[in-house]
Amino acid sequence: MSEAPLAQTLIQTLDQFTAHLEKENQLLAERDAAALAPLAVEKNRLTDAYLKAMDEVRRKPQALSEAPEGVKTRLRQAGEKFNTVFEEHRRCVTALKSVSEGIINAVSCQVDSKNRLSNTYGEAALPTRSAPSAPTSIAVDRQI
Repeated sequence: MSEAPLAQTLIQTLDQFTAHLEKENQLLAERDAAALAPLAVEKNRLTDAYLKAMDEVRRKPQALSEAPEGVKTRLRQAGEKFNTVFEEHRRCVTALKSVSEGIINAVSCQVDSKNRLSNTYGEAALPTRSAPSAPTSIAVDRQI
């Protein structure tokens, strides 16, 4: 890969990846996590393309320095936009993860409290343990 095509490939990959993450961010904001599943294949393809281009840059650090100034400027802009959108994506995913973990924790605490043996005192003030309540079943919808 020569320097100019490498820079152009990296710009194109960053632009496509940024647009993809913006679409995912919109779906997360709309709380439509189920719509993210079909986008996973494209996200993996873009991730691989990005990693491949960055590997090429690491192997040839001088590769981008010989690109025309306008291409370098465009590459900087694409990188900055990508980083901004990626940070927003990280915040969205972290928030969704926190909410999901909170729901699962609340449900598990409720089930645990129903299944816990309770301590009571019987005759002669000695602790006795009552039988646990009837088994509690739980079903979790896999769609969030």
